[in-house]
Amino acid sequence: MAIYVLESARSGINIKQVILHETPITIYDGDGPSVIVAHGFAGSKQIMQSYSFALAQAGYRVFSFDFYGHGRNSTPMKGDLNSVDGVTKQLIEQLNSVVDFVDADAPVALLGHSFATDIIIRAVTDIQETIGPLVVISAFSQAVTSTHPMNMLMIVGAWEPFLRKAALQALAQVSSDAGIEETAVRDGVQRKVVVVPTAEHVLVLHSQEGRRQAIAWLNEYYDRDRSPQIVATGFWTLVLFLMSILLAQPVSRILPRMVKITDYSLTWLQFATIVLMPLILVPLVTAVIKPDILSVLIADYLAVHLGIYGLIQLVLLRFYGISLGRISWLGLGAIIFWGLIVIGFLLDRYAANFLPTLERVHIILILTIGTIPFMLADSLIANGGLTHWSRRYLARIAFLGSLGLAVFLNSNGLFFLILIAPVIVIFIIFYGLIGRWVAQRQGVTSAGLGLGICLAYSLGVSFPLFAGG
Repeated sequence: MAIYVLESARSGINIKQVILHETPITIYDGDGPSVIVAHGFAGSKQIMQSYSFALAQAGYRVFSFDFYGHGRNSTPMKGDLNSVDGVTKQLIEQLNSVVDFVDADAPVALLGHSFATDIIIRAVTDIQETIGPLVVISAFSQAVTSTHPMNMLMIVGAWEPFLRKAALQALAQVSSDAGIEETAVRDGVQRKVVVVPTAEHVLVLHSQEGRRQAIAWLNEYYDRDRSPQIVATGFWTLVLFLMSILLAQPVSRILPRMVKITDYSLTWLQFATIVLMPLILVPLVTAVIKPDILSVLIADYLAVHLGIYGLIQLVLLRFYGISLGRISWLGLGAIIFWGLIVIGFLLDRYAANFLPTLERVHIILILTIGTIPFMLADSLIANGGLTHWSRRYLARIAFLGSLGLAVFLNSNGLFFLILIAPVIVIFIIFYGLIGRWVAQRQGVTSAGLGLGICLAYSLGVSFPLFAGG
């Protein structure tokens, strides 16, 4: 049902892929004005599909692209991440090249999410004569003034209080009396703030109300009245993902039972040693090592952190008499098949980029050096789900604590760990279920090894390529 509904969102749309220099662009053909759609940090064209499809169904010609270092774009970002003259300038130039490629008769609309909003707001300064209305989602930009941009709809989730405040401040620059869902107009400048309910920084992209408001804003500017039915992509994407995870449970029963997992007991002192020692030691050790070998933001640090963390736990587990068993290649293959091919295909088509470019293959391989020891240790601690749930959760909370301590010790260099942590949490929660079901039939070693490979792959395809200054 989820696949049927999600496929209906693209029904009747002519979609084609082109490459502009290094930039992959997906064109959703329509007979109306052109709209360029830009994703946020660590995003991709796919994560913006809900807006792209809705706009195309409304008749707009949509151009969605991957920024440098994101999605299918294998050209890394270059420059200072914290300077307007660094990465921001590079991405503005890239956006300008896409605007030139569109070559439309009418002014081109720009729609962006998160960090892309700053890019498109600043880009308008250089190409104002060719740009029409802006739709900015979860926006923050210090380039907003009382006269710039001229025409802007701001969509923000109800669970984004800081960005909601920023949007209302931008609205007040035009009219101090205007409130939410009221259009402020002064000297040709038009702005509006829409707050969508029960949405945070990602769910806001699937808001039906947000998409309706975006289409209405563009329709008013271009004097159009086509308003298509908006598909509930957020709900059905969640259903699709959850069902693809849960379906692994009955499918795993096809696997022969190679081992019988037996419960083992660790004293609370032993368990505390296993979780607290790496929590304290790893951030201190990695602060000295400071690895810098990969062209993905802090992936090299994460590989070292995960690797040392997992090795310490494996050594302690072995010291307490708990060791790895033999590898079942069938169990390993089952996890990789389900986690990367089945779920990976569904994620890539309906949610976010999950297909690596060739430039990311070596990054994934290097990441496995860290993710495999970490997930092997995690699988041993979980023991196919036989370990009490409180200990399983405490072990994982301790790992997050180690990442938090690392950020505290080096906030400037490791800030982006804050963005990576939720990805790891989601992975452990959901992919961990697949690992548990396979471990119960094929052993914890195969499960840990398979999950380590899947985690390296997930991190390697998700985070941006970055070449520094």
